[in-house]
Amino acid sequence: MSVDAGYLEEGLTVADLNRRLSQAIDAQQRAEQEALDASIRSSEQLLAELNVDVSSLEAEPATNVSSRIFRAIPAGKTWAQLLGESGQRTESIRFEDLLTPDEIKQVNAAHDAIGAELKWSGVLNKRNVTTAVFAGGIAGAIDIFLVGVPKSQGFLGSGPNEGGWLSNFVKGKFGEAFPEDKISALEKAYKTAYDPSVNSKLSIPIEGLGPRTHRYQSFGHDPLLGFVFGIKDILTGNLTAVSKYGNVITQKVDAPFMPDENFVVRVLEALKLHWGHLRSDVATPAGLPAPLMPLLSFLQFGKIGDKNYTISEVARIMYRSGYDFRHFVASSFPAVIAELIVRFGHVFQCLHEGNSPQDSIPLASNPAVRRGLIIAHGVATAMNAGKVYFTGNLMGISWVEILALTRYLAPELRYLMFGQDAEKARMVEEVIWNGYVDIDAQTTNLKASVEGSPLII
Repeated sequence: MSVDAGYLEEGLTVADLNRRLSQAIDAQQRAEQEALDASIRSSEQLLAELNVDVSSLEAEPATNVSSRIFRAIPAGKTWAQLLGESGQRTESIRFEDLLTPDEIKQVNAAHDAIGAELKWSGVLNKRNVTTAVFAGGIAGAIDIFLVGVPKSQGFLGSGPNEGGWLSNFVKGKFGEAFPEDKISALEKAYKTAYDPSVNSKLSIPIEGLGPRTHRYQSFGHDPLLGFVFGIKDILTGNLTAVSKYGNVITQKVDAPFMPDENFVVRVLEALKLHWGHLRSDVATPAGLPAPLMPLLSFLQFGKIGDKNYTISEVARIMYRSGYDFRHFVASSFPAVIAELIVRFGHVFQCLHEGNSPQDSIPLASNPAVRRGLIIAHGVATAMNAGKVYFTGNLMGISWVEILALTRYLAPELRYLMFGQDAEKARMVEEVIWNGYVDIDAQTTNLKASVEGSPLII
């Protein structure tokens, strides 16, 4: 809908003109009615004095049509003419000048009703909320009783633990898929530039780099970031890493990869090399870091534990203690189950209400789906926080649930801060514009119904 920005102001001026004209017509009609009533009373009084029985008088039938006066309906004024007349007679019109207090209350109530479906209460019903809470509760219970914590020899001074059943099960499956001989073959076949594990081979030292932490500090080893930084480092022969103090360091460690080949071929071969290298590391004792967790290296604040560790230091210690990609996969099971319950619940409800399969697709861009997922992951995250609090073990944190909740909260907050008001403003404008269209249609129909017909006076 494309509308002139000044249409509302123009409408106010024309509405005020029509209001004043209507008031003038009403005043004239009242005066004429009063004069007519006075004449009738005077005539009745005169007839009474003459002893004339008024009830016996009958109106003379109008048989002479030619005696009536016919006058054609004058042509209506154009919008431009009305604006011109309004502009000459109107200054700074407000809604309060056009409407009574009761009418203003009715308009405000109608305005508040517009966009009610954009609110959480308008998007989610009891069934949505119940499904989301149930999904979050199931996910939280699986996390507490099955995922547990990764097997560790000790964390922040605590003793060793045997790890949760699901965490150990997933690590065992990775071990079966990548036995030592296969890992050894992959390591020889897929060497990359971003794999130095000690500073002795580097021109720029990286604080904290060592055999147990180099995969955590090298962005190329991140299961997600690696497909950007790892490919870049392979192509350029660089190492991009973050120090334990949160400083990003990029330096040349090898020759560029296949410099004489076509760029597309280089990228594809680099992708193959990168994928092979990740497979060689995923089932080693240290393993790969959980996706995006190395970004916590930039959080150089906090006072955690007896030694007042920063968030960055705790995350590094968690990785060294066994919180790796395999535990991340185990932690993903509860989150995936919550997602499936909420999304399939949305599909079933939409189909039950008679919506088409296409309109029932449970995309996160749908506010009902997104908000249901926020509730589900919020409940699961709260239960996970309770697990960490009562066990006192930070290794029990569900990084998956933190990422999932952030993934849905970020667009929801952006929508609440910027998108919802804009959407409601658009809906209000649409209602106003449709009102103008309706008035124009009624006027056009009225004009068409009487056009060419005489006005009988």
